[in-house]
Amino acid sequence: MKLREALFKQSSVLIYQVDADDENYLDWNLEPIYAPTLEAEHCADGTLDGFFILKAIFITKQGLQDCYLDVSMPERINDYAYVQSGGEIIQIYSHRLEGDVVPAVAIEGHGVYELFYSHLKPEVGLNVLRAGLREAKKKGHIAEDIAYILRDENRHLEAIEAFSVVITERMANEYTYWERADLLEKIGDLAGAADDREKARLLTKKRG
Repeated sequence: MKLREALFKQSSVLIYQVDADDENYLDWNLEPIYAPTLEAEHCADGTLDGFFILKAIFITKQGLQDCYLDVSMPERINDYAYVQSGGEIIQIYSHRLEGDVVPAVAIEGHGVYELFYSHLKPEVGLNVLRAGLREAKKKGHIAEDIAYILRDENRHLEAIEAFSVVITERMANEYTYWERADLLEKIGDLAGAADDREKARLLTKKRG
């Protein structure tokens, strides 16, 4: 279906894979993906490489409203948001909006956590990620997004819990252990922090 026929009209679809072969964005071909998270299994070629449009949330000081955003995977590069104005779908650079835009669906793939981080209302993106974590087959990347947002919000105990999920999923690298070590030190768990730093050093040595 065309973008003009899909966005703001197919309320049950959170994810579209895009064939952007037309100069007019309204005529892009969109393939709906019926899944609770963006993950490789449901994509056309079985990978997360591609161009997608996700249902999103536009956050302002006045409140929340529905919109969409595009994302190039696997890098998680976002350029545009898609908003409705006067019955028309408008493509606008996300950074030009007076507010934050975060996806309304989590991504089971590595990328910049800031895509989900609203400084105006951090809980909006966190709630999206928590819902995705419950549904995800592979939880590590979503837990990592949660952990970094919570770290930046100085919510140390919750961030430790999220980093621990990353480690449990066997997706941890030395940076995960360094991050959790710093947080453990901040809450006074010096033995735990020392243990994590030793694990980080061993992983760094092994990688090196």
